[in-house]
Amino acid sequence: MDLNLVGSFQRGHFFRSENPIEEAWGQIARLGTEEFSSAYIRPSTQPEQWSRLRRYGVVRVRQAIEFRRAASLHSLISSPLPLYYSLLNLTRGALASGPEIEPTSKHGLIFDDAASVLDCRARVTSGTGRA
Repeated sequence: MDLNLVGSFQRGHFFRSENPIEEAWGQIARLGTEEFSSAYIRPSTQPEQWSRLRRYGVVRVRQAIEFRRAASLHSLISSPLPLYYSLLNLTRGALASGPEIEPTSKHGLIFDDAASVLDCRARVTSGTGRA
């Protein structure tokens, strides 16, 4: 089997950048503006519901960007928490914009008590994106 690869797996537009992660987050940041979400996302819901979901999604994307920035100021020990909240808010913003779902206020994880910090774990429950 010949598995030679020439080029990128990406389809459509792709960006050449010295810092591709920052370029990707720059594109994501566009979703955090009312103008972009109004002009480029086509709703399938009623106008008043879409207006509420759009505002919700814009705020969540902005929060995701801010949490990511905050994580860069922390050490390796404490940066996973703001990164988690960045991903959570980005997911909620995407759900509000794409399938037009307004998630619950729960994040979907419950802490299971353990004898030590190293034994702690979380269980997935109803919350973001789950009924």
